[in-house]
Amino acid sequence: MAINVVVNTPIEISVLTQLTQTMPTWFLQGGAVMWVLLFFSFLTTIITLERLLTWISYFPKKEEYALQDCFAALNNHQQSEALIFTKLLNTPALVMLKQGILALPFSPQSKMKAYAAKEVSLMSKGQSLLRLVFHSAPIIGLLGCTIIASNQLSTPGILIMDALSLALIPLSTGLLVTILAQLPYYLFQVFLKQLRLHLTHVQSEFLYICQQKELVTNKISSIMQAQEESLNSQNNKPNAQTDTVAQHSEMPYHYDFKDGTDEVKVTIHREEMLDIKKPSQASLIEMYEESACENEYYGVDEVELQEQQEHQVQQEQQKNRKIKITNRVSEHNK
Repeated sequence: MAINVVVNTPIEISVLTQLTQTMPTWFLQGGAVMWVLLFFSFLTTIITLERLLTWISYFPKKEEYALQDCFAALNNHQQSEALIFTKLLNTPALVMLKQGILALPFSPQSKMKAYAAKEVSLMSKGQSLLRLVFHSAPIIGLLGCTIIASNQLSTPGILIMDALSLALIPLSTGLLVTILAQLPYYLFQVFLKQLRLHLTHVQSEFLYICQQKELVTNKISSIMQAQEESLNSQNNKPNAQTDTVAQHSEMPYHYDFKDGTDEVKVTIHREEMLDIKKPSQASLIEMYEESACENEYYGVDEVELQEQQEHQVQQEQQKNRKIKITNRVSEHNK
């Protein structure tokens, strides 16, 4: 009895080999650059589909009603209700408007511009990759064309037409990938331009309402102004008190000494007492000389002598000040 044994010998084939076997002949004839162009085509397809879905989901959203309700609430000074309307939809215009309302009562212009640029950047995601593809795809196709043409022409027995037909495969593929990436890129650029215009319009209308309804007020400047007014009132209080004392005081004049100097400011505050009799300068000098002679220094120690000398110096300074006062008063009476 014969037994037939069938042994299965698995043949290990790599994924790249299987993928190569499924590729058409013209793709393989294009060389290694065809794989790079194939990757670019997949990348372009994924980005285009993702961006199309994003824009298609954005356009049907009816944000006009939310914007109108928000502006109506702002016209009535109802900022809390306007903020609620901005949270109804997650669109670039409402997000920007929300940040502008939160910035009140300060100027919201710079903050709204920053968030508008952020929303435009989010909507333009993937644009740089598309631009990279349609700029680099024709260069890669031209590179593959040059490599194939040089290899084919160096092989003996190859006709020029056959070499050129093979060399045009990567070049035409590169141009095709460029067109596939360039068309959605410019389409999305048109959408972004419309979005920028829309955000600018919403921002200008919001700023106009803020200006008309006086929603923008600088609290810092008002606080500083209030502090300045309080300081001015405090500075004016002593003057008022001095004037009151000067008006109701029995003294015919008052004087102020300036720190660090011998200057004396004399102010006459009663007109009916301008002709007051004043002591002469000679009599004042004699008075201070007599008081100095009475205080003779007999039997005192050095400490007491120094104290008496300092006291005498102070008396001399007071004497000089009084002399200046009398001179000022006499000049004023003249």
